[in-house]
Amino acid sequence: MPELRNLIPNPKPTSTAAWKFYSQKNLTLQMLSDNRLHITNNANIADSYIYTQLRLPAGTYRFGAEVSTPQGAYASNLLRVVIMPRTELTPATWDGTPGRIVTPANSIPEDSTVEFRVMVGPNMNCAIWVRQLFVMSEEDYQHMIANNIAWFDGDGIVRGGASS
Repeated sequence: MPELRNLIPNPKPTSTAAWKFYSQKNLTLQMLSDNRLHITNNANIADSYIYTQLRLPAGTYRFGAEVSTPQGAYASNLLRVVIMPRTELTPATWDGTPGRIVTPANSIPEDSTVEFRVMVGPNMNCAIWVRQLFVMSEEDYQHMIANNIAWFDGDGIVRGGASS
């Protein structure tokens, strides 16, 4: 099997340092046990999310995470990918069911800074947690699925496949 690469910084979150939110949002971001990144919306603000940015070469990529059952309402476009400054790619749609969520394959036509967003529900006190994050090439994602791997980081592999 070729070497697979999880490109996201801190894929097994140990701190919130790699994740930010814009000042017009009112969010609480904290770490929970088992490397869970917890997001709470503190106001009735739609389109609330945390994000991290990566510089990626042209190619086709997937963005994924394990997500909890939502508290309150949930964002139906849970995982979003934006080529900066404003080119929105196809998000991972979500029906509120906990588990592995993965975006469709999204093509980046040229070397770009890409923002990866994790959405939270639009109402005050809506919350979710995510963990086992990944950004990887479509080729690496397909190898991962073919080898019944749900997720990996520098410390280990979680077996059991992944949803698409």
